[in-house]
Amino acid sequence: RSYKASTSDDGLKDEDYPIFMEQLNARDHLFMFTNKGNLIYRPVFEIADAKWKETGEHISQTIGLDPDEEIIGTYAFNSLKENGTFLIATDDGHIKQTGFESLTPGRTYKKHAYTYEKLKTPDSRVVSIEYLPTPEAAGQLLLISKNGLALRFDVNAVPVNGGRTTGVKSMGLRGDDKVTNLQLVNENSVIALVTQRGSFKKLAIKEIPATSRARKGVMILRELKSNSHRIVDFCTIENDDQPLEVRTDHHRIHDILPADYSFGGRYSNGSFVIDVDSEGTPVSIRPKLTDLSID
Repeated sequence: RSYKASTSDDGLKDEDYPIFMEQLNARDHLFMFTNKGNLIYRPVFEIADAKWKETGEHISQTIGLDPDEEIIGTYAFNSLKENGTFLIATDDGHIKQTGFESLTPGRTYKKHAYTYEKLKTPDSRVVSIEYLPTPEAAGQLLLISKNGLALRFDVNAVPVNGGRTTGVKSMGLRGDDKVTNLQLVNENSVIALVTQRGSFKKLAIKEIPATSRARKGVMILRELKSNSHRIVDFCTIENDDQPLEVRTDHHRIHDILPADYSFGGRYSNGSFVIDVDSEGTPVSIRPKLTDLSID
């Protein structure tokens, strides 16, 4: 099974990687969201032209960002008159929807970022942002915590708040537990998760009962007496033949083809696929970006 990888020879540093790759026109609008609750807006025509394999323009050249601040989501729009909402989740268990109209850029967008999420503590981070173009597109969402708790409920249970707000409680967290990610799901969804020990698991969403917001959730790992698995990230599997890439803290990429793995039960800890001693500890999993063909 072969596929064309997109992330080689892209001009980026070893620790950097593409998170957005689309063909746009000069009149489109880009919204870039950071893990510290900042929104950066740019019309496409204001972004300097560059050739493939060139590093490109760094946003911090015009807007001051913290050294550990990262862009976690980017969306492109044809117009600034959209009617949808952004669904925002933080690692400390907060969630909200914010209307597109609340985040439209002001006059100072070139030099200042806009706060789209008021973080509760200096250590809090946004882990996911999804755009919902219509209320009908909402469906259900899934939250999974580091300690292996999973909570599924309707997106409509999340109220709409303004940009400079924290939101409401998403799920019940105890001790040092944190939300790892949020994904939009339906009754037929399949998810892939990876643990800090290098284990991979494919799980049908039907194994996680639909319930309501702010609850504890159900365990989707088996707790061990020592060195228990902890979930670092998860994503949905749209196609069994679409490769997934796991990135590690050693800046290594490990590709996984979901079709090569059978479904795990709710209490399964999955299959070991990554040698953490040689490849590093996994930090993320996502569908692998494939080459963008531009005519």
